[in-house]
Amino acid sequence: MQIEIQGQKNQNQLSPSLNDLNTALIFDFKLDQIIKDKNTWLPYQLSIKTPSFSQSFESKNFVLCLNPKNEISFLKLNLSDFLNSEKLKFIFEAIEPCFELKIKRVEKGFKLYFWLDSGNTDFEYYTWDALGLRLFVGEEELKALINSIEILEEKLQKVII
Repeated sequence: MQIEIQGQKNQNQLSPSLNDLNTALIFDFKLDQIIKDKNTWLPYQLSIKTPSFSQSFESKNFVLCLNPKNEISFLKLNLSDFLNSEKLKFIFEAIEPCFELKIKRVEKGFKLYFWLDSGNTDFEYYTWDALGLRLFVGEEELKALINSIEILEEKLQKVII
């Protein structure tokens, strides 16, 4: 199942001559490849897409914990709390630190920062080497992200016994 975080398309509000940028961060969750050992892990693949660039990233270390701590539910609840509050920033880093998601409240929307730790995903140690993506998103995009996470949770309930 894919979850896409789309930057605001209407960049032409800045200038009518600008095209829509359509930049997106895509998580492709591998529901059929859930890993069960002492904990339960949900593998995923990452992609970044723009009109002129597309790149996918895969690693056996791209996982979110489902048990004992459900990071999917944690992300949804804390993101909802952030959106419905006056908090200035939101930060999420998974237990297995392969990425960091940071959202800052700014005038007329939110700055979303995504950092991929390439050292941890490629070499199994945390290096702070990072590929970054910055998007400007509105409340609608964050609500869509929360709705997508809810759908993922429903699908996970059917897969995990």
